Amino acid sequence: MQTITIKPAVHKGERRIKLIFGYEKELISLVRNAPCLRHPHQGGTIRTQAAWSRTMKCWHLPDEPDGEKKLLEQFKDIAWLDYSALKKKEETKDDRLSLIYACGLRRSELLNLKPADVDSKRGLLIIRQAKGKKDRVAPLLERMVVILREYYITCRPENWLFEGQLKGERYTETSLQEVFKSALRKTGIRKPASLHWLRHSFATHLLENGTDLRYIQEILGHKISKTTEIYTLVTN
Repeated sequence: MQTITIKPAVHKGERRIKLIFGYEKELISLVRNAPCLRHPHQGGTIRTQAAWSRTMKCWHLPDEPDGEKKLLEQFKDIAWLDYSALKKKEETKDDRLSLIYACGLRRSELLNLKPADVDSKRGLLIIRQAKGKKDRVAPLLERMVVILREYYITCRPENWLFEGQLKGERYTETSLQEVFKSALRKTGIRKPASLHWLRHSFATHLLENGTDLRYIQEILGHKISKTTEIYTLVTN
């Protein structure tokens, strides 16, 4: 039984999944007639089947939530499906949200991080050219250091700490927002929420645990103390 390797890709600006396998007429026929996936399009949705890419030299499909299930049904008892590349990407998504909360980051600060900004030996995260064009540092808990180390080993980022589908490409704000929305759905939270709430929660929890307000101000990078003092109203 042949193996079909499933990998993430970007084709003509759209997120896709690649189907990589050796030449076999039966498999090619099945891929061509793979179950249609509903793909978002202006004015509604269109039904999209697998297509061949000359540049990627493989078949590809839209990266849709129900895509894996449909492919499993299509190739059951015919081919093995290797999803390891997709699972690695999925497992690293929440690392971004964890780091925002763990260090009280703004979304732009997270996206602008580079691998060298993580000082695992001293347990520090260096935030460069943040709001007000100032650098600052935030403490990294040992647990977060371990998470980031595992993430680095898995994804091997080059230019940015968190990169997009293409190597060297910075992760986008839109993609980060989608990760946050997905996390909300998984946890069953239906109340209106935003990414910035993770930063607010970080500051509020520090204050509730008795952390000095001045220290919180420095970690958050607030220019004036009055901005940080807002959290005292929340805890009260």
